[in-house]
Amino acid sequence: HFGQASDGVRVGQWDLSIPGMRQIPVLVPSDNEQADIVRFLYHANRKIDGFIRAKRKLIGLLNEQKQAIIHRAVTRGLDPDVPLKPTGIPWLGDIPAQWEVLRGKYVGRLFSTPSISENELSENSQGNMMYLKVSDLVGADASFKLTKSRLYVEKRSGRDESRRPFLVFPKRGGAIYTNRVVIVKLNCFLDPNLMGWQISGRFDPQYVALLLRTRTLADLADISSVPQINNHHITPIPFPAPPIAEQLAIVAWLDKGLVAVNTAIARTEREIALMQEYRTRLTADIVTGKLDVREAAAKLPDLPTAAEPLADEAPDDTEAEKTEA
Repeated sequence: HFGQASDGVRVGQWDLSIPGMRQIPVLVPSDNEQADIVRFLYHANRKIDGFIRAKRKLIGLLNEQKQAIIHRAVTRGLDPDVPLKPTGIPWLGDIPAQWEVLRGKYVGRLFSTPSISENELSENSQGNMMYLKVSDLVGADASFKLTKSRLYVEKRSGRDESRRPFLVFPKRGGAIYTNRVVIVKLNCFLDPNLMGWQISGRFDPQYVALLLRTRTLADLADISSVPQINNHHITPIPFPAPPIAEQLAIVAWLDKGLVAVNTAIARTEREIALMQEYRTRLTADIVTGKLDVREAAAKLPDLPTAAEPLADEAPDDTEAEKTEA
């Protein structure tokens, strides 16, 4: 009905006028049946919310387990009997005696690219130059590949600059964490909110990416209204520096060792998505009369004043109003 009453050619350009909206037919069950629908869907949603809450808690526990496995491997190595030495660094603790500790400025060179407009991007790229945004990092998987396969080419002063491979991670924003770090093997222009890190030959980029994934924003950034990570946060940080062969062995072991955890997380996320689809379908079928729930609703207890918030919802006044609504 929205489509029929709207003007415009494409979906994104549809325009529904007030007179057009007034002509849309609206289903109006009796007051008693509306109350039965609300009662049934409230109890159904409460069970669905409980299921989703439990699954999200499971994902949190699995991620904690994953982080613990990564942290132990990248800071202790794979030999449980190796002699250790103290570092005096709280987040790092004891490391194998043969490992070194190097500061971030010796791990690689940090860089960012200046802002560039879409017109400049088009003029300088001849159709090949691309722009890496913060949104490209969201959803990056454990294999450290971008979710979108694009050709990234950076050109400066008429020549290509080689920066392969390098790490990219967000450096500012209200909800940024350094576990959103990916390895990019082709050159690119970076969004001003992204930091690039060209890793030296002393380190394996995937090993350094794993180290960054064990840290949180609070460990590295200036916590303010807009948290941000700059060069002076990374360069003084001490990083463990095992021999390159051992770094490669750690990365290979984690690639295999995290398969089961990653699979469990993905399966649980899929279960949540399916349950949310089920909620949408159930609601649509009931409020349009395809399912008659009057008899089932009559057997349910009275509605409480408000539902419990989901685990990822803040139980403040705003959320309470949403729940009651």
